[in-house]
Amino acid sequence: SGIDGKESLEYSSHPQRASGGLMDRLDLELKFGPLDPQRLISELTGTKEALEKRLQRLGNDELQEEVLALQDWREKAMGRLKTLEKRAAWAFLGVA
Repeated sequence: SGIDGKESLEYSSHPQRASGGLMDRLDLELKFGPLDPQRLISELTGTKEALEKRLQRLGNDELQEEVLALQDWREKAMGRLKTLEKRAAWAFLGVA
């Protein structure tokens, strides 16, 4: 897709709609949720101090939107993990 490095993990680096079978921004958001992978990496690897600074800059509405987006991502991620666990169990048993 012509996108290199960390930029490939940001939804904004991908076209809104793509042709020719490529995944575009809308496809990525549907598959992985509203938070792009680079944003999640930053959230999960950041320091407490960096988080506190960022939270101070956010208004109540922005913070509420972020919390809801993270909760939605977590719920979907847990569902995907359950599916992965089932697939692994079936593979271990030689069924799939």
